[in-house]
Amino acid sequence: MTKWLTTQYRSFAHAFRGIGLLWSEYHYKIHIVVFFLVVLASAYFCISPLEWSLVLLASGLVLLSEGVNTAVEKTLDRITKNYDSEVKNIKDISAGFTLVSVFIAIVIGLIIFLPKIKVLNLFFCN
Repeated sequence: MTKWLTTQYRSFAHAFRGIGLLWSEYHYKIHIVVFFLVVLASAYFCISPLEWSLVLLASGLVLLSEGVNTAVEKTLDRITKNYDSEVKNIKDISAGFTLVSVFIAIVIGLIIFLPKIKVLNLFFCN
């Protein structure tokens, strides 16, 4: 049992270290700042539990995809220091995946928050 606990502790320690390493990444910091602004907006507008779920899922998708993108880029940088068009393509695809997740989050945010902004209520039938 003690060995199992030690193994689990080390696994969590490595995972938390990985999260800490992500904090040093510029784009990840931007996503975190936007995430906190979205959380503040969600609290301000008193969104429903379903809306909270969608906001958190969309935000989680963005943060996860940025983490995967960072891991892919760092792995490829470690494999080759020389320019390689295929490596560039893989990095661009990985970055594109992150961008798609950001677009999805923006659309979800617009669907949730636009109707709650009083000035824009003229355009909604609620």
